[in-house]
Amino acid sequence: MAKRREFFDCPHCGARVPVGAKACRECGSDADTGWSDEADSMDAGVAEGYDPDDDFDYDEYIASEFPEHANTPPKAAMMKAVLGIVVVLVVAGLVIATILH
Repeated sequence: MAKRREFFDCPHCGARVPVGAKACRECGSDADTGWSDEADSMDAGVAEGYDPDDDFDYDEYIASEFPEHANTPPKAAMMKAVLGIVVVLVVAGLVIATILH
């Protein structure tokens, strides 16, 4: 009968790693970069301090980590649109006034 191989979940990427492996085949983490014998007992590779019941706000994350790529709040976007329309109307009025005189 074949010997059953044991695995643990890599604490970095969650890939299945054979017990005794020198490094994770998926992400390359090893004992020097963060997992060791204690990784065998980790609960399905869930990172410490992570609560799966916590709500994750993607827009808030993007705004805090990459402010230049954050979504413009709807009120600010509306103000920009209204200002753009006003500018276009003023320029159009000046062009028409110039042509008529």
